[in-house]
Amino acid sequence: MGTNLRRALRPGASTALIFASLILVSCDEKQKEDKASIEACTEALLHLLPQRPQERADRFTGKVEQFRALCRGGQRAVAAMNSPWVDWSNYWGTGDTTSLAPGILFSKGPLSPSGRGVTGALLDLELQRVELIRFNLFENSGTFKEYILGRNKVEGPVLRSWTPFELPKDHPAYKDIRIVEGEQLCQNDLIRGRTLTGICNDVRNPLMGATGQLFARNVEFDTTFPDLGGKCDGTGAPRRPYRASEAGSAGNQPPATYADPVEA
Repeated sequence: MGTNLRRALRPGASTALIFASLILVSCDEKQKEDKASIEACTEALLHLLPQRPQERADRFTGKVEQFRALCRGGQRAVAAMNSPWVDWSNYWGTGDTTSLAPGILFSKGPLSPSGRGVTGALLDLELQRVELIRFNLFENSGTFKEYILGRNKVEGPVLRSWTPFELPKDHPAYKDIRIVEGEQLCQNDLIRGRTLTGICNDVRNPLMGATGQLFARNVEFDTTFPDLGGKCDGTGAPRRPYRASEAGSAGNQPPATYADPVEA
């Protein structure tokens, strides 16, 4: 018995035993982190819809609450929350292979670590995009009228294509555009690669971002266009200057007497 014990504890066997113990401890720690992450996801579900900011200073800047970071990236994402960079870059599955995690409770699908990380990153990017448009980017190419009044009984905020971004009929590429239910759609060679003029960067809005298009403003309309001229509805009803952010406020739909700003 003593001989067998000494053989079992010889240097090679001892090293293997220590290594196996470390693996078990490591697995246990990973399991604890995965469990804590799932629990954080439960809290995230209770706060599924973030609060809607009313002021530009309160808009979403890519920094999330600790429970969201833990749900989407574990302790690594939590530890990086104090950095000035957006949090989603530290979520599982958003970087190289080192950002992947096997997952103890869920290894595949949307509830796996990578599934939660990538989905969370996409949600963060979309929320940033929406609030940037609402608070910082003020369109001055003519789409604001349709955003306020809508088009063809469709409310402006849910429109996917915009009349000012349609190709004119005399444009050389107009013949290659497909018309579906009155909307222009880019197709074939126009979307296989970047065009020289930048048309069809957006399949539903051929002129968006093309050469000659105006950049969106970062200054509110009521500052740059204090005297809004023209009438949108043709009724001649008086209008007042408005803030661009009013268009996105919940339950605050501007009346039809609002018009788009005119160029100075």
